[in-house]
Amino acid sequence: MKVVRYLLKPKDVCIVYDGLLGTQLEVYSDADWAGNRDDRRSVSGIMLMMCGAPVMWRSTFQKTIALSSTEAEYMALSDCVKECVWMRRLLKDIGVEQEGVR
Repeated sequence: MKVVRYLLKPKDVCIVYDGLLGTQLEVYSDADWAGNRDDRRSVSGIMLMMCGAPVMWRSTFQKTIALSSTEAEYMALSDCVKECVWMRRLLKDIGVEQEGVR
């Protein structure tokens, strides 16, 4: 039922990619520390943006229990770098010129 309500919402809400902003990837990562009260796992969040809009985003529980906030952030950053490398290779394969990563 939630899907039907979502589909009936106004269609003017969308992600807009502005080609004038260039093809530089913007990469963001963040993590909480031991946010899950049941098993003390941290949550990682990553987002890759291009042309002023998100092209990939994800929030997941970390597989390993972090012993510090620095370790939790490092695990999130590691996951983010893997996605960034994959995205850059994909963009190269389809012929999109890269301006770097920020």
